[in-house]
Amino acid sequence: ESAERTPVTISWNATIDPPTIADQDFCFGAMIRDIGVPEYMDIVWYSSATGPELLSPETLLRTGAYYAAGKTTGCESTVRTPVQITIESAEAPDAIPNQAFCGTGILADIAVSGYGVVWYETENSSIILPLDTELENGKTYYAAQGNGNCEAARTAVTVTLSPIPANATPQDLI
Repeated sequence: ESAERTPVTISWNATIDPPTIADQDFCFGAMIRDIGVPEYMDIVWYSSATGPELLSPETLLRTGAYYAAGKTTGCESTVRTPVQITIESAEAPDAIPNQAFCGTGILADIAVSGYGVVWYETENSSIILPLDTELENGKTYYAAQGNGNCEAARTAVTVTLSPIPANATPQDLI
């Protein structure tokens, strides 16, 4: 036994309650880090209620259950909260990729099939074009349709405008 004594401080951490997290819907491409969680608590994610597989924040979400444990001061909740994730999806609209018009036309004239189709000027634009937008010869327009808040890949349609011959009659244009 030594003559000097070393003081030791022991900290006792109370048990941590599991987090309360609502089930959530996402579009394809969402990751674990996108799941909405309470701001007051750090969360770690697992692939099962009891298994050891810790998930990275960059894990791509799929439809199914993910399990959240609260974490604070080096301690983790012993109970994991199941959170049901649903990945919504939508398909690109169908359209003939090259469409020709006589004279002029507007976006609404382009033949496309789909639900709630919207048009964009570029493949990555976020600005929806009005359906009465005048078509431009040789220009490509991009159609998309959505399912809930998710939008599918865009379908490209290139427009060709043929001039109306000067001596054309209304019967020639039919």
